[in-house]
Amino acid sequence: MQLNEYSLGSNLMPFENWSLGEELFRDIDREADLLDRDVRLFAEESEMMQGFQVFASTDDAWGGWTERYIDALRDEYGKKCIWVWSLEDGKREHRAKMLGRAANAAKSLNGLSKVASATMRLSTEPESLPAYVDLGTGSEWERSALLAAAVESVTLPTRLRAGTSLRQSSMTHFEQTLNTNQGQNLFELGLKVGTKEVSSSKGNSQTMQQARDGMNQNADDEAITFDIRFVPSTTSLLPPTLAIGGAGVTRRHIFAQVETYRHPRRTLGQYTPTSQLDQEELLRRRYNEEAIVDRYSIPQALPQLDTSPSSLFKSPPGGPLAKGWFCTSGLTTSSTTKQKVFELRDVVARHNRAVAMDEREELYNGLTEVGEKYAFGWESDDNSEDE
Repeated sequence: MQLNEYSLGSNLMPFENWSLGEELFRDIDREADLLDRDVRLFAEESEMMQGFQVFASTDDAWGGWTERYIDALRDEYGKKCIWVWSLEDGKREHRAKMLGRAANAAKSLNGLSKVASATMRLSTEPESLPAYVDLGTGSEWERSALLAAAVESVTLPTRLRAGTSLRQSSMTHFEQTLNTNQGQNLFELGLKVGTKEVSSSKGNSQTMQQARDGMNQNADDEAITFDIRFVPSTTSLLPPTLAIGGAGVTRRHIFAQVETYRHPRRTLGQYTPTSQLDQEELLRRRYNEEAIVDRYSIPQALPQLDTSPSSLFKSPPGGPLAKGWFCTSGLTTSSTTKQKVFELRDVVARHNRAVAMDEREELYNGLTEVGEKYAFGWESDDNSEDE
C-alpha cells in the first residue's frame, strides 16, 4: 500500500501514532473502496485461493491501518485464512520512542488477535543471533533478508505444485496443527541454518541421520530448537522487579510445531501429517498438552539470491552449498507467548504514558485474555499481578 499524504522518515509529519493510521484508512476507504480496488480482482482470478498473507509494521501508524484493513478482509472473506506477519522494529532507541512503539504494538496485537486467523509477531532484529549470522550495518535490506529466509522456507510446503512427489500442505492445515485449543492464533517464527546437527527442545543433539531414523517414533518429544527466534521482547522496558520475575516466567512448553527442512542431499523422509493421525490419539495429545510436531522435507536448499547480502550467513555448521544453504524453519505455538504478551501488557498498561487512561483497562484485559490461552498446566498467575 502506498500513502501519498506522508513521507517515510518525516520529522514534520511522522507516521507513528496508531490511531492516525486507523483514521486514515477510514478516510481513504470512504472515498474509494480499497478492497474493491486492490484485492477483489486478484481474488476472483485465483483458483482454489487458500487465503491472504499480509506483511505490515504494527508498532507505528501502520498498525491502526492494518487492523482496519484486516477487519474489512474478514467481513468480505470470512472463511478464508488471513495471516498477518506483524513486524516490530527491534532496534534500540531512546526509551520514549520504544514506549511509543510498545503502545502501538499492544493495540495492534489486541485487535489482530480477534480478526486475523494467524498472527506472527516478528522482530526486525532478534534479541540474540548465532555467530554465523552477519547483519552488517543492520540496514533494512539486511534485516529483511534474514526474515525472508525464514518466512519463505517455512511456508514453502503451501506453495508446492500439484503432482509433485513431495508432501504438500496448506495455510488451513498449518492453522489446524498449531491452534491446539481453538484459541491459539499467535505463532512464533524460528530459523536454523546448517547441517551438522539438530537439537531438540529437550536439549538432545542428533545427527541428521539419527533424526531421520528416530523422529517418526518420537515426533511429539523432538521439536527442534531454533538458533534464531524472531519473537519481539519488551523486557528492557519493564522495571527490574517485573523484568526478573514478572509475567509468570516458566519453563517453555511447546504445544505444536510445524517444521520445514530444506536439505537436498539427505532428506528426512515423508512424515504422517497430524490431520491423518488417529483422531483418538490426536485428541489425547491435545488433552494432555503433549507436543504435536508436523514435519516437511524439501530437497531444495535456501537459494543465495543475487539481491541478498552475500555475507548474511558467514559459516553455519556444516557449511554452505554452492548456491544456497541448508536450513530448517518453523512456526511454533508455545507457552512463551503468554510471557511475551504479559510483558507487553505490563509495559503498556502500567508504565506507558503513550496510552490514555481510559484505554489502559480495556487493553490490559484484552491482552490478559490473549495471553491466558497459552498457559500450560497448572500455572500460577500470582506473579502476573492480575489480582
